[in-house]
Amino acid sequence: MSTLVSGEVSLSMKKQNVRTLLFGLLSYTANVGLDDENLYYKGVNKNAVDSARLAKSTSLPSLADPPESEVTNVKLDTEPSHPPYLFSSGDSLLALTRKHNMTIAQLVYDNELHFHTHDEIHEKLMRIWSVMDDCIRTGVLTSDTVLPGRLRLRRRAPGLYRRLMRGFYPAVISTGQLPVIDSPTVTPAINEPNLGNARASAEGTDFIPLSRTRSANVHSRPTRVVGSLDHSVLPMPPRRTVFPAMDWLSCYAISVNEVNASGGRIVTSPTNGAAGVIPAVLKYIVEFVSEDPEKSIKTFLLTAAAVGMLFKRGSTISAAEGGCQAEVGVACSMASAGFAACMGASPEIILQAAEIGIEHNLGLTCDPIDGLVQVPCIERNSLGAVKAVTASQLAMASDGVYSVTLDEAIEAMRLTARDMSVKYKETSLSGLARKVVVVGDGGCGKFEDVTVRPYDQIVELSLWDTAGQEDFDQLRSLSYAETHVVILCFSVDNPVSLDNVESKLAPDSRHSALKCDLREDKDITERLARYGRRPVQYEEGLMMARQIRASRYLAASTTAESTKFL
Repeated sequence: MSTLVSGEVSLSMKKQNVRTLLFGLLSYTANVGLDDENLYYKGVNKNAVDSARLAKSTSLPSLADPPESEVTNVKLDTEPSHPPYLFSSGDSLLALTRKHNMTIAQLVYDNELHFHTHDEIHEKLMRIWSVMDDCIRTGVLTSDTVLPGRLRLRRRAPGLYRRLMRGFYPAVISTGQLPVIDSPTVTPAINEPNLGNARASAEGTDFIPLSRTRSANVHSRPTRVVGSLDHSVLPMPPRRTVFPAMDWLSCYAISVNEVNASGGRIVTSPTNGAAGVIPAVLKYIVEFVSEDPEKSIKTFLLTAAAVGMLFKRGSTISAAEGGCQAEVGVACSMASAGFAACMGASPEIILQAAEIGIEHNLGLTCDPIDGLVQVPCIERNSLGAVKAVTASQLAMASDGVYSVTLDEAIEAMRLTARDMSVKYKETSLSGLARKVVVVGDGGCGKFEDVTVRPYDQIVELSLWDTAGQEDFDQLRSLSYAETHVVILCFSVDNPVSLDNVESKLAPDSRHSALKCDLREDKDITERLARYGRRPVQYEEGLMMARQIRASRYLAASTTAESTKFL
């Protein structure tokens, strides 16, 4: 089947409902009162979800709507109708910084003064950081070992935090009590926080897993391959390397996204799926770099917000529209700019850091396994935080020499998002995600869940029960779209059920699920040949698309190799 597309399709976000509550055009939202939020973590009991994510009347007050007591004191005839420093692109933002000799953070701050007082802006910035910090603390100190959902993913943030803190508090860690991370530790350099004891401990002590007992549904670890000692290339001995900055960034980012995956309170910065990048980088600055944490928090958030505005205006921050490049990619770019700003970089270098942050995330797809924002999303935030710091370091070391501007990178992202297949836009239809269809006749009985073991890995599947409902014979083929694996079931105590596999189920699924190219289907070509016709060729469909001025021509047929039978 081929499809003529005569208009562009704009998909709304499923994972989160992002609302603007700070910094005018875009910014961060403490995850409270998100109307009609799609709780995508299917296995989460809503009773265990943070009440702020379910309440619809406890949202933070909108900064665009000042209190009534302040409205009465505003002199409308003396105030401008818009903020003083308007910008719509990176070039216009740089022009404003040069014209007024102000940093990006100062421009955004003065724009906010058009709506709010100094105290209000300070309070809301600190509120945002407080939610971020609490989220990190919650993630590393939790006693839960497994994330909600059918993937049964093991939490890693507590174990990472325990390993990192072992060098600081060896006596405390040995008792199993984790210290609270709410007071900053200042060191002069980013790359070498004082972790001498941690390094020695990490090299001399084996890492203790978070849980010594494995779930009954998880297989034991495979036999470790050491390598042959009777070979011209001898195996390398095991070593443990330590990169403190990378380890802390990863710990912070993973912590935030594990809290998100379990229904806790987070900050959408800029989205739920990418909520770990910005808090991780800012937390590292506060803990290991800054000598004035409050000043760094303001500078970081205001600068990152300016970059976020540019992406929201020039492209998208929705994975349903642009894939993961629109979420983790944008978050990485925002964090890169904020980090560079806290390092005292010039506005030009800051935007260059933002450009590097997004440039190397272009084309990043969104293909969460089972529709849960867990795999690969949690690790992807960790890498996004590390990449953000790396992008800032590269920009600050480049002496202002670059080839691509931030505006050009944003436009490239928009075009990439437009051309990206819908299968890679938060649909879990391709990439790392796989769709499995289980089909059987009425002899298989009625059941809601089934467990299979393909390739020695346990997979739990939820099924639709249509046994005995013949009307579903015509509708069953609708479930086969974009299928990667088809499991055909039969009843061992019903020979007719086995016969149905060959006579009915296999032909049905092979024709519909595998979507073998109909142009080469023998039955199709013979049937059309009797009437002197032939299947529609690709070139014919393309010509029709041009005649009606369609934006794109898509051929939906695929080859049979894309689907496997178990």
